[in-house]
Amino acid sequence: MTIKLAKIAIIAGDAELAEHVCSRLRTPGVYLPLVEAPMMRLVEYGVFEQDCVRVANTIRNLDVRTILCLKVPQEVMENLHRRMPNLELITIGAYDETQLQKLIRLQPVAIKSKNLILESPMRCIEDVFVVEGNEFDLAGVIAANLAVAHGGRTVFIDTASDDDDDFVQEHARSWSNDSFEEKQRAKGALIDFLQSRLPAGLLASRTIKSVSFITRGLPYGILPFHCPTTHFFSFPLLGLNVLAGMLKSQELFRCPITVLIDPSLVGQSEFATLHETFGKAGYFLRSALGQNATAKDASFLTSYLPSDFVFYSTHCGEVKGQRVVEQFPDRKGNLHTLCYDRVLSGFHSPTESTTDLFEITTMRSWISIDGVAWSDDGKKKEIGAGELIKDYLDYCRNIRRGRIKPDLISVTDSGTVRDSDSLAMCSLSYQPLPHVVGSGHFPVVFNNACSSWRALAIRFSCAGASVYVGTSTDILNSVGILVASRFAKESTSGRTIGSALHRSQKKLTAEFGFTPYLMNGYLYTKLGNPSLEQRDLRVQNRLADTIRALSRLPDSHGTSAAKKYLKDELRRFLNVRIRI
Repeated sequence: MTIKLAKIAIIAGDAELAEHVCSRLRTPGVYLPLVEAPMMRLVEYGVFEQDCVRVANTIRNLDVRTILCLKVPQEVMENLHRRMPNLELITIGAYDETQLQKLIRLQPVAIKSKNLILESPMRCIEDVFVVEGNEFDLAGVIAANLAVAHGGRTVFIDTASDDDDDFVQEHARSWSNDSFEEKQRAKGALIDFLQSRLPAGLLASRTIKSVSFITRGLPYGILPFHCPTTHFFSFPLLGLNVLAGMLKSQELFRCPITVLIDPSLVGQSEFATLHETFGKAGYFLRSALGQNATAKDASFLTSYLPSDFVFYSTHCGEVKGQRVVEQFPDRKGNLHTLCYDRVLSGFHSPTESTTDLFEITTMRSWISIDGVAWSDDGKKKEIGAGELIKDYLDYCRNIRRGRIKPDLISVTDSGTVRDSDSLAMCSLSYQPLPHVVGSGHFPVVFNNACSSWRALAIRFSCAGASVYVGTSTDILNSVGILVASRFAKESTSGRTIGSALHRSQKKLTAEFGFTPYLMNGYLYTKLGNPSLEQRDLRVQNRLADTIRALSRLPDSHGTSAAKKYLKDELRRFLNVRIRI
């Protein structure tokens, strides 16, 4: 299915106003881009700035004539204006049809979200968009825009609670890690729970074209649907995640490189088949195999190399860490006791510096603060745990300048740390916590490792992957080889990514009673095979553009390491072309 992008983009700070405006702009066959206004969140840690950059970059890459900003806070508007000086941002504080008619052409008949709600799943022959929430959430408005563009329908279900999420996470872990009997019980309980949250008939329907879930993260796609399914996370910038897949289908964001990362730890793998399939399709191949598949290469190839596809073939799972107990002062100087689990990962930095530098990533999983369990939301609120954590992080950043020195009470082995999912590489594990993937070129990431969807899907999606594919639980090596190989052949034969994945595992889903591989991202993302005449020059230009973009950033160790790495990649590419 091919849809057009509207010449209007909307940045919304208010869902109800967004629904009123969108209802008069929706057009069948045309997607109306709606992006949530960046929230003033974690400003001191740069998160707000990063969100503004992502929103501005996406809007600039849309071929739009009009940008409507609906109830966007002044400070956010000023930040976006600064990043889009050549584009006119029109501020609207309330719905005024007369004013809107002067600015843009409205549709004569409103297409309201409430009129798109699916009545009978068993009679549906359309794309369905299932949303946790209601039509006046921004997620619901985005779903309605998608439904109109695709001639589809929407379904609204109750928002999952924290307890629901914990239930799913714990049963997913048990399904992956426990004994056979416990795995079967966990699998049954998980599938029954997910199905109970959906309307009757949705799973059983054999006529629905596709189902897209917009949720807090529950993996509804595990259920054995008869059609392609995908997920979107309703995190603060859902609209960007939707647009990533649409933009990736355009030539501007294509970079005909397929990255294959395989440390040769799983015996036989799909590496040879992927190499042959993508090579014949015209892609330039960047392989990190065996001893060359290091944590450093996995990190930098994933984050900074412009690419169309990234494949991992390795082990995935939660890893062991350390239980740390320490005291720290808050902003008033009062001492508090913090307990957390810590996982460290790292590698030698590829910088041009003569100093031997090592890059360290630290993941912390909070256990308690001042004796209050992190799972106790009520008591955490009473003691102001959120502000105390901010004080702790500020203290860590300024520890050398503080008068009160750290008081490390204890460090012990913690065992396996929850949500510490890492990918096994040669010698050291790679814990994916990327800020960006593919240097902003929205690659399709296929993580062919056990239980690789559970914790990693949201990380890659937040970092800009157009599509992320991971496994719902542990899989046999033979299944991994089969699905990945079929997916590569289907994707390079002209099918959309959603259809390619569905066809690759359709028989297995029917046989197993659950879906082995889950997808996050736009189902109709489609990557045509590259033109051989333009391939080499395009890759060289993409790499050179990325190096120049990094050079414009404030100088820091991180950007200098990335530039050094990409310069080596550019030389590698040129040498390969000369030899051929």
